[in-house]
Amino acid sequence: MKSEKTYFFLSGLPRSGISLLGAILNQNPDIYVSPTSCVLELMYLFDRAMHTNIFYNAFPKEEFAKKTITRICNDWYSDIDSPIIIDKDRGWPMWLGAAEMITKDIKIICPVRSILDIISSFILLNRKSSETENYDMGQSLREYGTRFIDNKYCDELMGIEQPGNIGAPLNGLAQLFIGNPELFQNII
Repeated sequence: MKSEKTYFFLSGLPRSGISLLGAILNQNPDIYVSPTSCVLELMYLFDRAMHTNIFYNAFPKEEFAKKTITRICNDWYSDIDSPIIIDKDRGWPMWLGAAEMITKDIKIICPVRSILDIISSFILLNRKSSETENYDMGQSLREYGTRFIDNKYCDELMGIEQPGNIGAPLNGLAQLFIGNPELFQNII
């Protein structure tokens, strides 16, 4: 079944304007920008489930698996009338193979903002919110006290000990750029 929809992908670093850009683009009736989507994760989970299933591996049907994974995006957006779909997920730069299953002409839109500005934005947001409302900062960070909180928070965001909100997508974009520099275009 050939899709009449054109798919693009919206990715990038947090606090870099992704949500704002999506809201602006959604004003066009021919464009639908998803909220943060589960399409990529569903594709990944289905692929993983198929290839770790002992019964499937006993009698694999690669063409079936590929067709089913490819349909996930079309099926997910089957209720959307807009001809242009922009799926929002920070993981697209790390999973080009999944994007290629959806469209051969991959376009990933990635707003750009200085890393220092992004970190500063997170810190300002953190300072404005009360400790009980702050979803981003765990109990372990609050134990450091206010004097050291910003440095520890930066470590957490960048992923010094484990993948962080900024570090993980930044790493994905860096890997994409290093492996596929021809995919990048500067649009101002």
